[in-house]
This record gives sequence, C-alpha cells and structure tokens, in this order.
Amino acid sequence: KQWYQRRVRGYFRLFVYIRCSCVDTSRSLTPSYVVITKNTADMNLDIDPGAEPLQNVQDLPSPVIVDPELTMRRTGKPVIVQFPSNKRFQIPAQRDDTIKSVFSNVIKRLAIEDGSLFGLLHSPVKGVFEFVPPDHKLKLYAPDKWKSDAPTSPPVTLKLAVKFYPPGPHKFVNQVTRLQFFLHIRNLILEERYQITKETAFDLAALALQADMGDYYDRTGNQYFDPYSYVPPDVMSNLSYMYVSKEIPMLHSKLDDMSQNEAVLRYLQIVAKQPDYGVHFFQVNERNP
Repeated sequence: KQWYQRRVRGYFRLFVYIRCSCVDTSRSLTPSYVVITKNTADMNLDIDPGAEPLQNVQDLPSPVIVDPELTMRRTGKPVIVQFPSNKRFQIPAQRDDTIKSVFSNVIKRLAIEDGSLFGLLHSPVKGVFEFVPPDHKLKLYAPDKWKSDAPTSPPVTLKLAVKFYPPGPHKFVNQVTRLQFFLHIRNLILEERYQITKETAFDLAALALQADMGDYYDRTGNQYFDPYSYVPPDVMSNLSYMYVSKEIPMLHSKLDDMSQNEAVLRYLQIVAKQPDYGVHFFQVNERNP
C-alpha cells in the first residue's frame, strides 16, 4: 500500500490505496465513505461462446445526449453522467431526487444487466473521486444555483464507474456489462492507476486496437491511431512518438483474425493479473479528536 501526503489548508490530506477485492473496509471506514469491496468468488461469470460482438467505442452515444423520453415526461434540473466511454448523458432531475434514481436511469439507458458492479462517482476536489451512497439526495452534490429556483443552472456532474472488481472480469456473460468494464479499465490504464511495464502497455494497446478497429491489414500506414489514446503517459514519456507509432502496429498485425470478444477477454485477463487490479483511491482527512 502506498501513501501520499500533501498539506492542504492547514491539515494533511491523505490518499490511500485500498484493495477492493480482498480488504473488508465495512468496519473501518466512516459512513461518509462507500465500501467498494465484495466477495465475488462465487459469482456465475461463465463465458457465453455465442455472445454478440462488443459495441465499437466509436459507435457509442455522442457527447451530452439528452434522453428524449425523460425530457418529455418531466422537466427538471440538469444532471450529466459521464460513461466509461467518456461520452456524457444528460437527464432532468428534481431537487429531492436521490442518487439511486439517477443510477437506475443510467443502467437502463446502457442496458447493463448487473448494475450491482457499478456506482456513481462525484469529484469533491479536482482529481479525486468518491462513490456516493445511493440513498443520498442529489442536492448534496449540486452547485448552489442548482438548488435554487433559478430557471437555468450548472449541472450536477457524476461519473459511472466500476465499484466491485470480480476476480475473473474476462468471464462476463453480458456483453454490455463486459464492454463497460473494459472501457473503465482502459481509462484506469491511461490515467496511470496501474503501474505496468512498457511491454504490458504495448500488448494492451495492440489488443485495444484489435477490439476497436479489427484486423491490422485493413489499415494503411502506421498513423491510423493516436498512441496517447492507447498508451499511458508515463510510458510515452520515455519513448519517442515515432517509435511507439511503429512498434504497436507490429503487435497489432500479429492479432489478425482475432475476434473482438477474444481481444477484450485477453485484455482483461492481463489486467486482472496486475498487482494494482481492484485498487481505488480513497480520500482521508486527518482531523483532531
């Protein structure tokens, strides 16, 4: 476990790594923190050989989609939820609505069968995200103007993320759940939440390209992708852009005829073996008794 300490306004703010897959934090954390550990060893996550291909990342909803059904049914204050695909979904809400009502709408929108693996994150401080309890009111996380009777206001912004990490993430039966989990893990890789080697980063990038674009022989040249969208910054910082642009397509070309499903499964298998798998940042403030 690693600890980082920074002085902020006269007190120390600590950021703690907690392994979600093996640490029971339910008795050690205060109610202001959400427990994100769960025993998933007995979950039925067998692979469905006939699962439909995953939806291509490029085919996901365009930025800030407004649900017409919800808009027609009622008007309210804006809530924007960012998906693991980094696309955003806007729905109207009332001031007394709960986090659970928003979460239910999002899970329905994405057609995720097992929503219990996911939760909604709020960012109280830039760069820090905390899971919010389902029974909390939206207004607890809203700007002041959102709580007023003003006709327009800035939105409440939340983020859909994986809350519980099963030991075998590659075994999801539901292809939508597997896709969202895959996209979430890819974000963590690019955010440098996992300390991985250059070789692992390149293997993951090649598998992600295969999942996104299919076989390499359909591509022309080496500039068909942006390395910064597939390789974490700490790895890129030690290598030249040209080198990465040449090496990863070579690995991608070796994956010809690999299906989209298999590429995603292999990607998740590699990530699940990393020591940082199932780790989430918690913010802990040191206070006087």
